[in-house]
Amino acid sequence: MIFPDEGIFKSTLFMGYTKISWFGIISSIIELFAVFLHFFGQVLSQEVTRAVTVFINRINRKGRIVPKGTGFTAVVTAANLNPTIFTQSWLTKFGILKENDFQKPGSLFSPLAVNVNAEGFSLLVVPERIQIGFTSFEFAVKAGQKTLRSTIGKIVKELPHTPFGAVGFNFEWLLIPNKPNEMKRIERNFFLSEYNPLLKEFKGRDSHFGCYLSKDVGWARLKLDIKPITLSKEGAGLQLAFNYNTDLEGENKGKTVCSFLENWDLAFKSSNKLASLLGKGWSK
Repeated sequence: MIFPDEGIFKSTLFMGYTKISWFGIISSIIELFAVFLHFFGQVLSQEVTRAVTVFINRINRKGRIVPKGTGFTAVVTAANLNPTIFTQSWLTKFGILKENDFQKPGSLFSPLAVNVNAEGFSLLVVPERIQIGFTSFEFAVKAGQKTLRSTIGKIVKELPHTPFGAVGFNFEWLLIPNKPNEMKRIERNFFLSEYNPLLKEFKGRDSHFGCYLSKDVGWARLKLDIKPITLSKEGAGLQLAFNYNTDLEGENKGKTVCSFLENWDLAFKSSNKLASLLGKGWSK
């Protein structure tokens, strides 16, 4: 997830044009189709993700809260990146992907967008960003760091003159209450202070509450957006969207990106720990 106030990290699907043209419309459709394929691959693996999460919960004998992982991505933004560079032969030549990574359905190669659904992850390239989305919870845990080194890490090294702008990680966790009818009380107790002047304006049963937090963590800026969501089966829950990002400055941006990627495991564990802390005592 990309937060609205992140500037260059904002992901936009529909773009405004001062002059509408068929080329502009077709370009947008192609890019939207690539994004659709990218996320469709992640949707297909939701059952796998759910199964792994249940398994981890069962073997956790100490009773520690294990939030449900719903999305894990790494993003590098760029200006006018050329997707035509990312052909199958180019990706395999530099060891970014293997031949068997192209076997799954849903891959797309066009002048405006590239999408490859590999085993455990997907690669999306559009003019404004390169994105790795992990489609398996287990894969993100066991092979996330290695995958980022071999994909994004190699790409930035092979394209040293590309104007990369920023790099970031996104982790989404879901907390589901043991008692669905307790969700409103939890929201109010956690996110609405008694000293808030808006308290009297949001006393109704239909009111909901969330929270936004941010801080520096040394190697990145951490932004956390917490909001209540409606679920089809469980009723309601809290979605925690973590974003770790840093702007790229200076001449050796590729080196900065590679250094940032080495923090994937740290960020993964840190976001999981914070989500578990918030869910302690009331979440499944």
